[in-house]
Amino acid sequence: IPVFTALNRCAAAIAEDDDGNLYQKITTAENAANTYAFAAFDISEYTDGAKLVVLEFDTKMDKDRWYVGISDLTNRPSESYRVDYDTAGVIMSQGTKDGIYYYINTDLTWKTDFFNKWVHSKITVNLETKKVSYEISNGTVADRLSGTIAFCDTTVEKVTGIEIFSYVNNIEMGIDNIKITAKYADETDERTIYIIP
Repeated sequence: IPVFTALNRCAAAIAEDDDGNLYQKITTAENAANTYAFAAFDISEYTDGAKLVVLEFDTKMDKDRWYVGISDLTNRPSESYRVDYDTAGVIMSQGTKDGIYYYINTDLTWKTDFFNKWVHSKITVNLETKKVSYEISNGTVADRLSGTIAFCDTTVEKVTGIEIFSYVNNIEMGIDNIKITAKYADETDERTIYIIP
């Protein structure tokens, strides 16, 4: 059973790669470009009340148009429509909006080697400081992104989901090896959950 829920003009399923590994697959509908495709994984049961949330996952996307967001799903997808990805409720997003380069939020990274291969992300969300730290890599030293930035939407008070957004018809992407760690009152008060198909 896929953990992602297909909320608009897409399908969510468990797929198998050439090596027999299972992963979560999101496929946009044939009419996704009329509005948008949107799928989300509600992680609120694992993060409720946390002061710090660490998310790790692997994604594989082609050079179309994809946004992978960390967000508060109660405000999503807001006024998003076709090419306009509304960031109300978004803590951080990554992906491509031009099919050429990789972006962190709206910031161009100039990276072109994050497509058609598995890319690992580690996202640390600090809900007290409203800062998010990220480490993103395709496994090579040259193609590695890291930094600490303010929340895209600074009004967000909690992280409740991982979302996937696109506005291109009949394309697919994968997400796998999801790990969620929530930290509460102090460093010893935490719990980790692994999501494996």
